[in-house]
Amino acid sequence: MSTQETVKQIRQGVNGPLRDVEDTTARGRIDELQSAVNGKVDAVNGKGLSTNDYTTTEKNKLAGIAAGAQANVINGINKHDGTPLQPQNGIVTLPEQTEVDLSDYYDKDEVDGMVANAGKVKSVTINGTKKTPNETTGDVDLGTIVGPQGPKGDQGDTLLVDGNFNPITDIVNDMTTGGTNKAWSAEMGKELAEEVSDIPVIDIRVVNNKLFINTQGALAPRVNVGALSNDALSCRAGQTATATFTVSGRRLTGDIGIAVSDNTHFSVSPNRISPSGGMVGSTLVTVTYTPGSGATAGTTHNCTITITSGDVTYGTLELTGTVAAAPSIILTPSTLSISAMSGQQGTGTINVKGNALDGDITLTLENTSYMSFEAGSSVITKTIAKADAMTSQGVDVTIFYTGTADDENGSIKASSTGATSVSASVSGQVAVPPSVGDTFTAGGLTYKVRTAPSGSSNGTVALTNQSGNDEFSGSNTSTYTGGIVIPSTVTHDGFTFDVVEIANCAFYKASITSITIPNTVTTLGQFAIAEMTTLIGTLTIPNSVTSLAYGSLYDLKGITSLVIGNGVTTLGQRMSMGCSALTSITLGTSVTGFAQEPFRDCTNVNTITCLGSTPPNNSTFNPYFITNGTTDIRNQVDLVVPAAYLSTYQSERNGFVNDAQGNLLWKSLTGQN
Repeated sequence: MSTQETVKQIRQGVNGPLRDVEDTTARGRIDELQSAVNGKVDAVNGKGLSTNDYTTTEKNKLAGIAAGAQANVINGINKHDGTPLQPQNGIVTLPEQTEVDLSDYYDKDEVDGMVANAGKVKSVTINGTKKTPNETTGDVDLGTIVGPQGPKGDQGDTLLVDGNFNPITDIVNDMTTGGTNKAWSAEMGKELAEEVSDIPVIDIRVVNNKLFINTQGALAPRVNVGALSNDALSCRAGQTATATFTVSGRRLTGDIGIAVSDNTHFSVSPNRISPSGGMVGSTLVTVTYTPGSGATAGTTHNCTITITSGDVTYGTLELTGTVAAAPSIILTPSTLSISAMSGQQGTGTINVKGNALDGDITLTLENTSYMSFEAGSSVITKTIAKADAMTSQGVDVTIFYTGTADDENGSIKASSTGATSVSASVSGQVAVPPSVGDTFTAGGLTYKVRTAPSGSSNGTVALTNQSGNDEFSGSNTSTYTGGIVIPSTVTHDGFTFDVVEIANCAFYKASITSITIPNTVTTLGQFAIAEMTTLIGTLTIPNSVTSLAYGSLYDLKGITSLVIGNGVTTLGQRMSMGCSALTSITLGTSVTGFAQEPFRDCTNVNTITCLGSTPPNNSTFNPYFITNGTTDIRNQVDLVVPAAYLSTYQSERNGFVNDAQGNLLWKSLTGQN
């Protein structure tokens, strides 16, 4: 029964059966009890009352904490390189890591022990007897050592040293090359490597004919020598070239000395370095190569640099020095002559080439008034780019000269930075054109002047044999050989000539194999191309030719086809007599007549093509157009004519195509387009 219920029953009793009881004190007690009961908390099954007081302040503090709040908060986590790892929803995800077995790492005590023992000798064996170092001094007393005896040096005592020389080096290499033993950083490993490299392997000395080996591993003086920045120097005579290397040292008791084996051409600075407190920091040493002003390009000098301290040589460096070519300029030719008619311009060419240039070449025309590097101008300077001048072919430069009443003599000067200036003489002469009948040679062919140049008009020449003789004579033979290409124009003494003629006997009895005739030639003289067996194939006479003289193509026994251009009107007497290998002949559109026997003894011809609109005709010599001896052989040859003019040829009755009765004199007559 609860306290409230008990109080209730008591109150009911007082108001019921006990109501008549006159005990005011009891009633007062009951009222006090009721008041106390009203201030109590009833007990609840399964719950007890705390013995600790819970204050309002604590309640308010608890109400101020946000839902889901944590008592300890991580504001941020950084990776080993400082990169922040930001929490996501309060969670930080760490990068995946590789587990490391710490048993693979050396601790500080282990490393210290190995460094302390590095370089110490464990034992020395002489002639099979092992001796150990003295624990206090570290010396091994080997007694008297007998050196090598006999011619082969193999009869003395045998010395075997066993020491701790490798473990510490292995550890350092492992640290600095990414091995498994990474207890120290790579930087610390490099420092350790430098220190260990200073540990001497062994200290050997002889006292009173006894050999002593000190095994304490005490650090010895050391000099470090860097590599040369350039071990193959090159410079021009009178100039210098340099290379550098570094030197440093520690625990030194004397200066570092630097010497060169060839002090005529090489020097070093500094050549002596004094330590401070036994130390020499990294010092830059400069090697200077000086070949001398009179040195010949291409000469090589060799030098050995020796670095010492005290009596110990700590390193040698080898280098060479080569004398480089000096810049130079070459002008070819060294003398240039230009001619021009008065009031006209002539040209000359000079080649400019440079070697080992430092800059462009400047050309200057000096002591000239009528010469220039540009036509019709007064430009007397010109720049040749260094790269162009140094090519194998150099640069061709044209010089223009305007003819005057007087000759002019000057020079062309070439200069470039560092190079000795050179000059070539250049002269201009007022040209006097060759006279008619004068001969000259150009391109291996000889010409005779037919007309002289005048003003801006070219002169004309005939191509002759090498002797320049253009007479028609059986003894006037030619010695030209090989393939011949006749130019349309030739230049001589600044004057230009058109080639208009192949003179008498120009190629008479020559040994040419081919010939090309330009369209400027109008005339072929007597025996111009005659009596040869070496000229074979097709011979073409260009359309410019209008006249084929007597025997001009006589006795060419190697040609098989002859083409006469459209400029020829009349075929010369016995023009192609004796061309026994000919099988086809083509006559141009202008051929209207012929002299006696133009194709005598051309017995193998089977086709003649006439391109003219009317048949050729010579009433006297029609029967002798093509013969075997004096016998007409037209009846053995096919005549081909333009189809448009076939009827004209068919109706001809002059004795070339048909006789007076209309009988065909040829083997056949056909028209073709």
